[in-house]
Amino acid sequence: MLQIQGLRKSYGNHEVLKGVDLSVNKGEVIAVIGPSGTGKSTMLRCINFLEEPTAGSIWLGDEKVESLPSKAKARTYHPQITRLRTRVGMVFQQFNLWPHKSVLENIIEGPMLLKNVAKEEAIKKAKYLLELVKMVDKADKYPASLSGGQQQRVAIARALAMEPEVMLFDEVTSALDPQLVGEVLEVMTNLAQAGMTMLVVTHEMKFAENVSSRVLFMDGGVIAEQGTPQQVFRNTEHERTRKFLSSVL
Repeated sequence: MLQIQGLRKSYGNHEVLKGVDLSVNKGEVIAVIGPSGTGKSTMLRCINFLEEPTAGSIWLGDEKVESLPSKAKARTYHPQITRLRTRVGMVFQQFNLWPHKSVLENIIEGPMLLKNVAKEEAIKKAKYLLELVKMVDKADKYPASLSGGQQQRVAIARALAMEPEVMLFDEVTSALDPQLVGEVLEVMTNLAQAGMTMLVVTHEMKFAENVSSRVLFMDGGVIAEQGTPQQVFRNTEHERTRKFLSSVL
């Protein structure tokens, strides 16, 4: 479903990603854990080309995603970027909902604009997705009237409205109050159980251990260890992984 080869990303002289190789199979749920500043979020942003990789290649299915012109307008409207964004959904730490649009309008905008879906069809799909994330009664509300957990569930529904093949989650619970985290993780767990291919950067270790099919530990801009949750959480032989887990569990 997704293949990354030799992915590097530098900002000036600072190299954040130092050669990441990763293959993601259809239906896999991969949790990405590790200390802050080790390149986890940067890797996700490179996959979706919100950041331009310095080197390496990214394949989505049988399509290689090429580097694009650096001019903002050329990148924004480049057909390959548009196609990529319809196939790879992303949910961010901050909700990034349009404040001047209702919940329903936030969800139907993408399919109508990028996929030319008729408004009636987009609304029907949006209501189905709002039921999925238990927000159907908030369809006409505006983001400012919602809690953080509710806004994040709407953001997930908005990403799903594009019918993506892969979903990227970038620390989606870290900006939430502790009592709101559970409602977002429940939605993500249901997606995982339904077979959605997911790459999840998270500090929620119980979610990583109980829901993911594979765990990646990133350190120093590379994948330092990967394996099943049992291998990484219970039987790791890597001192750096053990030290990190002992500090967060």
